Amino acid sequence: NYQFKNYEGKKKAKYIKSFLKKEKEKGKFLVGFHLRKGDYKYWNKGRFFFDDNFYIEAIFKIKKSLIKENKDPYIIGVSDEKINLINGIDFYIKGAWKDDQWALQNCDLIIGPPSTFTMWASFISEIPLIQLNSIDDLKLENQKICKG
Repeated sequence: NYQFKNYEGKKKAKYIKSFLKKEKEKGKFLVGFHLRKGDYKYWNKGRFFFDDNFYIEAIFKIKKSLIKENKDPYIIGVSDEKINLINGIDFYIKGAWKDDQWALQNCDLIIGPPSTFTMWASFISEIPLIQLNSIDDLKLENQKICKG
């Protein structure tokens, strides 16, 4: 697992852009996984707060689906709170919300619980999004671009 630790501001954004571009050039299919924690413990009675085991299962399920589609998945994790590095995450953006948003906007697919954060990334960059209400929602045919 790889993390950004020593970069700040514009230098960090430039490094993230360069890193993700190199992964795409290697043929990787970039999947931005929003591990929403923080306020989701309490919002809507915790309905969309998922534990690490849920995210591990979701990551491996999407990897399996993408491999069946002859895609080489590379999982990029972003979160609104510090997380333990989760099995299956290839790259974890440890930074400010704008770094997370920028990374999601440069993926090929975005996955996360219902959140305006992921919806904005999908809308701005016209990248497909799969919103997770449950593990059963994690199907490639459920991806759609947020239209606003």
